Amino acid sequence: MYNFDSFAHGYGSTYSKNAEKRIIECLLKEPFFRKTEIHRLIATYPNSPNVDKNKIIIRIMELIWAKNKSFDTFRAFDHFLSIPKRSHFIHQFEVFLLGMNIILSAKDKGCDLKKYFEFETIDEITYCWLFTSAAHDFGYPVESFENIIGKLSDLYSEFGLKKVSEQLNRIKIKNILELEPEFSKLLLPSPEPGEMITINDIGSIVFNEVCNSLEINDGDKNKINELQHQLITENNHGYVSAILLYKAIVQSMNEEGTHSTSWMHNAVKKAIAAVCLHSLTIDEAKDDSFFIKRISFHRNPYAFLLFLIDNIQDWNRSNFPDIGDKWAEYFLDRFSVDSSLITMNYRINHERWEDQDRIMVNKFLINKKKMLEMIIPHPEKMNITVRVNFASNIGEEFEPIVIII
Repeated sequence: MYNFDSFAHGYGSTYSKNAEKRIIECLLKEPFFRKTEIHRLIATYPNSPNVDKNKIIIRIMELIWAKNKSFDTFRAFDHFLSIPKRSHFIHQFEVFLLGMNIILSAKDKGCDLKKYFEFETIDEITYCWLFTSAAHDFGYPVESFENIIGKLSDLYSEFGLKKVSEQLNRIKIKNILELEPEFSKLLLPSPEPGEMITINDIGSIVFNEVCNSLEINDGDKNKINELQHQLITENNHGYVSAILLYKAIVQSMNEEGTHSTSWMHNAVKKAIAAVCLHSLTIDEAKDDSFFIKRISFHRNPYAFLLFLIDNIQDWNRSNFPDIGDKWAEYFLDRFSVDSSLITMNYRINHERWEDQDRIMVNKFLINKKKMLEMIIPHPEKMNITVRVNFASNIGEEFEPIVIII
């Protein structure tokens, strides 16, 4: 049966109020966020109820990234995508906030930002990170197509329309991207009156930038082709999100007449590669470790940062016992920045904590640590330490993750 409460209450943040306030403090001091309405919205975010958080994020994105219409659409899909207590929509914004804290820590430490983040100004770096983080899960409606249809079927069944429900359950589409080849194309008005520009294969553009973001040699190119085929076959949300992001930014640039801005072109390239790569994983079903081990801060700092923070934030549904609502909850309880040390204390709540629960949670955290230790830091580290602690609601501690950037 579908969880109707989600529509009434909205899916929530995975940060405590205290953690939210600490994470947002540094943003409020930055000129980029000092515009009156943006500053007010960010300042009120920690004390807002879950439903209002969605609205605040939408408005912030409208003010910063005015031409991207995708946020409202994804928000509508998110009702069907989210697991209880976790919204992909809010999650993306939380990833943005955590990443900004790392970037601003580097700035406060006096690091050469251009050397590490490849752009001249903090505003350009912020925009590139915004593009990368704030829309990295927009492809989930494609990857989760069958799940969405199943939830719609349940809704119509509860509504008393059993035959409609049955018809929906018969819809089976395995490869949406092959069914919709036009999805990977983009049609733009040409500077010449009455003419159009067609970009025929955005997927190839994405994977060209993926190659540029990985530490690979010429002999690895066949593996990149295999990865592209794999992600298309899976309807992979990272790959789909990268295509959607490219279309959104290029359309915006075209409408605003900024197609000649070189830093924006570079930001698009970095962002789409990072978004495509963030969905790689290692688990019992698949092993993307060959590519994860080649994600390099030096080649694409935004790919490194997104993979790091998204996986710190991630709490896989496979950890949740199939016993109704009684699965482990995962949230950021406390957050602090002290000179070169960023500390995140995550709390894992469970009603039972039987042996099988401890085993499942510990296994997932070990896998998380294993993945994050694979990615390649910059050869000349900024010496910012990210320490992630994990503790249960009964005081049991799990092995921390420590990454030096």
